[in-house]
Amino acid sequence: MRSDLIHRLVFSVTAACACLCSQASGQTDIYITRYFSSDGRTLYATTTTTGSFSMVVGCSGYTHNYYATASLTGPAGVTATGGGTVGSGSVNACGTGTATSTAQISTVVDGAYYASSSETADCSYYGEFLDANQPPEQEIGAPVINPGGVTDALDTSMGWEYVDTSGYISIWGPWLDADKTDMNPQVTVDDPTHIQLGTPSYVSDGQINVPFTIMAGVATGGGSPHNITVTTTYGTSEPPGELYIYDATPAIQSVSQTPWTAGSTYSGVTISGSNFGTICPSVAISGAGATTFTVTTGSCTNSSVQGTVRVDPNATGSSPSVNATLTLTSGGYGQGFQSAPGGSSQAPFPGVEVLAAAPTITGATLSPNVVGSNGATMTINGTGLSGATPYLPSGFSITKTSGSSTQMTLTVNIALSVSYGTNCCYASVQSAAGKSSGSAVFTVDGPGYLVVTGSSMGHCGGCSTTVKLLETYQIMNGVSKTAFSTTVPVCETPVLSNWSCSQAQSGMTYNRCNVNPGTATGGAFTDGWGLTSDTYTPVGCGYPTSGGSQGITDEWLFNPAGATVQWKMGNLYGYILTNSVSINGYVDGMPVGTPDRTMINHDRIIEVTEDVEVFFAGSWGDVVGRRHR
Repeated sequence: MRSDLIHRLVFSVTAACACLCSQASGQTDIYITRYFSSDGRTLYATTTTTGSFSMVVGCSGYTHNYYATASLTGPAGVTATGGGTVGSGSVNACGTGTATSTAQISTVVDGAYYASSSETADCSYYGEFLDANQPPEQEIGAPVINPGGVTDALDTSMGWEYVDTSGYISIWGPWLDADKTDMNPQVTVDDPTHIQLGTPSYVSDGQINVPFTIMAGVATGGGSPHNITVTTTYGTSEPPGELYIYDATPAIQSVSQTPWTAGSTYSGVTISGSNFGTICPSVAISGAGATTFTVTTGSCTNSSVQGTVRVDPNATGSSPSVNATLTLTSGGYGQGFQSAPGGSSQAPFPGVEVLAAAPTITGATLSPNVVGSNGATMTINGTGLSGATPYLPSGFSITKTSGSSTQMTLTVNIALSVSYGTNCCYASVQSAAGKSSGSAVFTVDGPGYLVVTGSSMGHCGGCSTTVKLLETYQIMNGVSKTAFSTTVPVCETPVLSNWSCSQAQSGMTYNRCNVNPGTATGGAFTDGWGLTSDTYTPVGCGYPTSGGSQGITDEWLFNPAGATVQWKMGNLYGYILTNSVSINGYVDGMPVGTPDRTMINHDRIIEVTEDVEVFFAGSWGDVVGRRHR
């Protein structure tokens, strides 16, 4: 089965009605359907005509009828069974109607079939029919504002305006220019103090555009529309049009003094934008811990607000930075915030960068602070210390860490090899976010000078005439001037000159610093000066002072294992003879308690860059010579 539209006619007709006529427009569709019977012997053809009319008359309450007639002619004069069938319909005047007629042929003859139709219309109306393309004439009257006929000129879907704005409104309706007889209509509003209307910029019979400025203090909200009227020479619109005023959604354009740093406080921060209202807004900050914004009283305008930002010290957690969102909530213009449909009182401003704060250190103390101490306590004061990692110079080992954001307590071991002195060392920390603090200096004490605790004059081993002087020294801390009581390695670097005996030197042995040093037990040791035999002649020979040249100079060094430097503790000088010994101007012994500062210079440090050999004969301290390689 197949149905085809074979003809469509769009037309305009004149319908007779009593003695007059009316223009009517319409459309006629003719369809033809063809199919065979189940045995394939008989061909059926059907034509359907549908006529649609629209008539325009000057009043209602009357009817008009539409008629459509369909016919179908086949080959060899075969015509529609039963002839043309007429269908009709009727509707009220000024309406539309549709009539449908169907004709059918059944035949065994193949060939061309022709469909045709006719349409007529009549009416039961006495009066004048108007042009179908024009509305009926009416008498000019006062201007009319359509329901919802006051809109924004640029967005006609918006039947409202906003406080503290300017622009244009459009007024819609008939006779706004009195059919072009009054091109200067007067447009008024019920609150001219707060809604200022200008002279219309565009006037036509159906539309007027009027400039406006809306001031703060105007009544706002969906329950308080403002009345707009249009007056022409024919009268004033009634009822008036309605214009609604709302508070516009606020918007933030910028925030000063960014980025922010965790733990910091910023005063005079300015938020700039629009539609903040005349009541100071509230400002909240999210995404940065307990960071707050406190509005400064008296700083608020419709386009800016100032305040103080206090950034949470832990705003970034363990991250180097986070992005916070600042949200301003408008308080409106004195009537609470009156939101327009789809509007909001809030203005979010994302992407305010907050940086992790670098921790600070205000001081560091160490107790005890002497090299060689184990379990010493270091206290670091500052800010942002929670979760931070402490850093100390080489030679410090941290065994325990505790504390708070403002104080860190460390348990440390201090190696003998640590470089020491007043304000010698630096402590710093690094936060979990990778931010480093500045440094704080602290003092580490250590061997600084020697004090004589014992002096004995005797003879060398196996000797009866050749003398030997034994001096016992206590190592003293250079900063605190207290005894250094740790057992440590020490060594010396003697230089011997002016040998005056007839016999050659003999019996020398030596220790090398950093290889086989001596030991100061509990920080004390004994040094012996003397020759090693009674066979040396003449009497009084040895290493005399001659021509301003000392017979011996002897520097004592603190020589901890692993140290890259050796610290001088004492600088001894004098002569060694078979019958007399002099040390630093004292002949045959120094008084007990002598802290001869001339032999002490802790600030002088020998870099370990050469092999130094110290020679001994017999027991520790019997210095007889030295040499350099």
